[in-house]
Amino acid sequence: MLTRSLKAKKEVNSLGVKAVGKYKLVVQLENPEPTFIDKMVMPAFYPQNSRLVKKYGAKYGTAAKYTAFDGAFKITKWTNTSEKWTAVKNPYYYAKNAVKLQKLNYQVVKDSNTAHQLFQQGSLDDAVVSGTTAQGLQNNKNLYHLYRSGNNFVNLNMAEGAVLANKQLRQALYLSVNRTQLSKKVLADGSKPSYTFSAPNAAKDPASGKDFATAAQPKETYNVAKAKKLWQAGLKQLGKSKVELTLVASDTTTDKNVSEFLQSQLESKLPGLKVTVKNLPSKSAYNLVANGKYDLYLSLWLNDYADPYSELQTLEKTKATITVNTPVLPTTMSSAKPEKKPRPDQSTSATC
Repeated sequence: MLTRSLKAKKEVNSLGVKAVGKYKLVVQLENPEPTFIDKMVMPAFYPQNSRLVKKYGAKYGTAAKYTAFDGAFKITKWTNTSEKWTAVKNPYYYAKNAVKLQKLNYQVVKDSNTAHQLFQQGSLDDAVVSGTTAQGLQNNKNLYHLYRSGNNFVNLNMAEGAVLANKQLRQALYLSVNRTQLSKKVLADGSKPSYTFSAPNAAKDPASGKDFATAAQPKETYNVAKAKKLWQAGLKQLGKSKVELTLVASDTTTDKNVSEFLQSQLESKLPGLKVTVKNLPSKSAYNLVANGKYDLYLSLWLNDYADPYSELQTLEKTKATITVNTPVLPTTMSSAKPEKKPRPDQSTSATC
């Protein structure tokens, strides 16, 4: 797509993009892209003020005063380390008279119970709850289950020489986690068990009509006896009798609860395994992972658009930014892309 050409630093007139008039942009695509218009409203494609980008340089986007806003609201009192910020009406928004809200106050609350207490006190109008807090609120009229298409998953460090480069050990980990117990007893927020990297209800197989994620689900998703056999076989291949793995996760209440659950599940079912949990602020956790100092990383991916490719494209080698030398699926993903030559009913030109 467009971003690949930009990274290659080609001439602007070779990018397949041109402005037609003051408010129209025509983009020539490499291949038919049904979700193109949906993608254009994603933050990655928001227009930027070139004058301000050049003026602020590396500071651009690091604080409210170094950022331009063209939407209904503009952010104030924010830096990249802030846990509180405010959105106020943008006086330059083209439809400012249609905006009824004057101000929105945001606050980061990492603990679910604290968030609920602040909500009860009237300090918050909206709060996200999970775990025991959510369990106690199932009959509360203010509780609302919001379905989000995406997955919480564990990213495995499969770099060359890493313990989890061993396939049998990875299979053992997969079969050792009781996902139903995790979703119902630990999260208790309406989350559903996930058995594949694709979220359910995102897309259907056009031939069979089956849900994509359901059709891709392995036959076995929880089998402790088989997990133990695979674990022992993997240890034997590596010439080890025990293994210590580091699980990195954020320091939110939810991630703490999930990481503790995973630690208990894996250590109790796989002999010789010790899991060390590191719950850190999100930025610190990501930096640790980016430098390869982890074995397991509790992560989250929310779909940008209703297609499994939104999730699966993160497995492509060009997009696997977290783990260096991680085995990916370039051939499979490449074969799933549309042909560059469109059908008679398709177009590779889009206007927005």
